Amino acid sequence: RFERFTRQTFNTALDISVEGATGPTVSVSVPRAFLDKVDMLEVRPPDALKRMDADTATFEIPAGKGSAILVLQYEPKEYGVLDFNIVAGAEPPARVRQLVFF
Repeated sequence: RFERFTRQTFNTALDISVEGATGPTVSVSVPRAFLDKVDMLEVRPPDALKRMDADTATFEIPAGKGSAILVLQYEPKEYGVLDFNIVAGAEPPARVRQLVFF
């Protein structure tokens, strides 16, 4: 879940929900290019970021009763289009396309 339209330097959130998790944690990958275009304000759960390489940030989120939630709260650094894919576990990528106004 995310706001399709937002403003530059406006606080917004990306809520990533995973249903049907079978293990104790779920791995969620977000492109590093997205993180480079935003000022990250908060990550919930706070200790979820486990690995950051040149192309990808990987979060491990606890799964309880088959579901897991990761919230990324951020402010875009520039206007334009934020267009990227999120990969959660073995699921196909989910596309995020957010238009950032000046």
